[in-house]
Amino acid sequence: MRDSRAVPLPGDLLRASSGSQADDVARRAHQAWAALSRAAHFHPYELLPTREELLAWDEVVIEVVEATEREWR
Repeated sequence: MRDSRAVPLPGDLLRASSGSQADDVARRAHQAWAALSRAAHFHPYELLPTREELLAWDEVVIEVVEATEREWR
């Protein structure tokens, strides 16, 4: 159990936000995390992510950071 005085995690902030935009950001963050995790655990029988995939995931990460910073203010 987390200490209630602890700094909230970005996912907690996004879930606590109301509205479909926060839900969309949280969903996209989860998808990007899963994709980046797969890319970081490369196996020789898998294709590497394309440049376009990496750039798209980077955009999602930036969006999540910006959304989290807005909630922390």
